[in-house]
Amino acid sequence: MKNVVYISIPLLMLASLNLQAVAVIEVVDPLSPNNTVYRQQNITLPAVGTTISEASSGLDLTRRTNAGVVGSRHEYSRFDPYNTNQSMILLNGDGGRSGVYGTQTSGAYNDASNLITTLSVTEARWDRNNSNKLWGFSESSIKTVDFSSGAPIETVVKNFSQDSNLTAKLGYSNFIITMNDEGEASYNNKTWAFLAKEQDGAGREHIVTWDSQSQQVLGTYELTAREKDNIDWVGMSAKGNYVLVGGLDYAANEATQNITGLTMASTDLSRFHRLDYTTAHADVTLDSNGNEVVVMQNTRTDNIDIIPVDWDTKAITEIPLSGEDAYAGTNRTAIVDLNYDDNSDIGFNGGVHISGNFDGYALISTTIDAGIAEENWLDRSIILVELNADDPTTVFLSKIYNTTEEYWQETHGTISNDGTKVLWAANWDNVGDGGDFDNFLLELDITSLDLANVGSVPLPGAVYLMGSALVGLFGFSRKRKKQ
Repeated sequence: MKNVVYISIPLLMLASLNLQAVAVIEVVDPLSPNNTVYRQQNITLPAVGTTISEASSGLDLTRRTNAGVVGSRHEYSRFDPYNTNQSMILLNGDGGRSGVYGTQTSGAYNDASNLITTLSVTEARWDRNNSNKLWGFSESSIKTVDFSSGAPIETVVKNFSQDSNLTAKLGYSNFIITMNDEGEASYNNKTWAFLAKEQDGAGREHIVTWDSQSQQVLGTYELTAREKDNIDWVGMSAKGNYVLVGGLDYAANEATQNITGLTMASTDLSRFHRLDYTTAHADVTLDSNGNEVVVMQNTRTDNIDIIPVDWDTKAITEIPLSGEDAYAGTNRTAIVDLNYDDNSDIGFNGGVHISGNFDGYALISTTIDAGIAEENWLDRSIILVELNADDPTTVFLSKIYNTTEEYWQETHGTISNDGTKVLWAANWDNVGDGGDFDNFLLELDITSLDLANVGSVPLPGAVYLMGSALVGLFGFSRKRKKQ
């Protein structure tokens, strides 16, 4: 393994007169491939705990974890690895279990001395309202782990295999529950959707929905053999109003399948609706108006879209012809053009991951393979996009300092729920060893920045007088309106 870095970025601090100027970086139109390429600079790998200036944006990068040992990286882009007060962090641990580490250190977060516990639960997610609690699965149970007394205390919230009403509906009692590693409960952990997978007999599977406050099963739905193969993940919308199923397109021509492509469903699982042709890299979040949405790569148009979780939203199932407005009447909005064009000399050469943890915004991080030159503005970049369908804005944050050779070397950039920190996997472009990867943490203070009024930000060339250091706003600009 190579090294892990976390990045510290104060964007706006109001106070003293000891000022420095940092140039504004503007993404003029993310729906066009013709933007400036801010090329990655040759910077020496920092030591653990060391902060450096990110060459393109002037923001602070801080290396936070050691490589070559347990806990060198976070899990995935869709989950905030930090608890609410950021005193603890979830990092990958032994045997596929996550480790909980303390962050009150100037050294490496994943130093053995910072390990609080290795979790026995899987699919661990921090509680958004309680900094001492996380939730997870254990066989057929949902459990919480509480850290308020120091030593972690596990509590079984619900063992579904002991619910006779549920097992009668399922027709089996020996099963595990899972969201296939990528789903989440509603923000308040009230409403859950998961798969119950039979562990003997016919290997049947059901989607189950459950209300943690009433302790009631809301619905069950038995999957067909085709639908079982068709599911990537299962979870809830942010407010818990709808079930979301990350279905693939395998059953596209089979009218009997309720789950085809990205699918929404009622919480009682009586009504299903297709939102998109298939499920690509995505996250579940709220837009800038508080509406439940999915932000996802669109494999039909090669854009990244805001997809409202709404019965009126229509899937784009056909690749549009040249000049065709594929978005007309679909209730969805393109926000970034990925420009996967082999014939273009500025085509995008990488992959993307999406993190919607910070409501109203989507963090988009890219991946790039060894030997690929930067050509497109999005190559080797991390950006933040406002989820305003009428007038979105885009901010350039950083280059990735990462080259991908296998899945766990991908950036998987994630933003914290409060919008102050960004974390991604990196290897400082050291490739050829196979399986080596590092983590970076990009920290930025968005809470002190008036993102609702970024349209008033001056054009490039202006500077901003801020804080004990003046740190520029990076690329806030008005974008193309909803198609």
